[in-house]
Amino acid sequence: MLPASSPLLLFGFLLLGVVVAILCVSGGWWAWRQTGTEADASRVLVLSGALLVTWMVAALVLAASGVLRKFEWRPPPLALFVVLALTMAGWVALSSAGTRLAQGLGFTALVAAQAFRWPLELLMHRAASEGVMPPQMSYGLGAGGRNLDIVTGITAALLALVLARRPLPKAVIAAWNVMGAVLLMNVLVVAVRSMPFIAAFGADRVNTWVAYPPYVWLPGLFVPVALAGHIVIFRKLAAR
Repeated sequence: MLPASSPLLLFGFLLLGVVVAILCVSGGWWAWRQTGTEADASRVLVLSGALLVTWMVAALVLAASGVLRKFEWRPPPLALFVVLALTMAGWVALSSAGTRLAQGLGFTALVAAQAFRWPLELLMHRAASEGVMPPQMSYGLGAGGRNLDIVTGITAALLALVLARRPLPKAVIAAWNVMGAVLLMNVLVVAVRSMPFIAAFGADRVNTWVAYPPYVWLPGLFVPVALAGHIVIFRKLAAR
């Protein structure tokens, strides 16, 4: 059973999820507006908004039903859910939609979008301090934290401010993007190793909280968006 969460933690997660969803939909609208017609952009706005809201609600329903907490099943439903979410994120980023995003959005917007990981990591640290999340998934190094992804969020905000003022060499953006992708993969590995069917950090420090609403949005929304964002930046860097 998950320990009781504070209203601040619950509201913060819900609010950040809504903000990230709005950023995704508005980013798609702007990219299509820059590379196509106003009508195309309007259709993308409606379609992407409907699909994203459907996915987010479905994730909440699955988590509330308790299906994702069937860790004894093989394969565990939560593992299948995470694989599906990451696969869809990769597919979107590598598809023609990702091409449009890379062409229609500037580096400033693409980097700034990753700044949501700053407040996300603060919320995760709060979750660890409340006993909702295992400490290794936070940045509290003194408590055994192994997650340094807050560095990506902070540097994304700072780098975006610089890019808004003047262009930087692609090598700088590429180096930052590699760092952010590595830190994202690190927290993914920590999260997977913390699952009850692995329990690499001990049976009392297992990662079950993401199987509850609204924290299911961590693997179902926040991580896929961050992953897709890194892929799109790599594609923009590779474009002539």
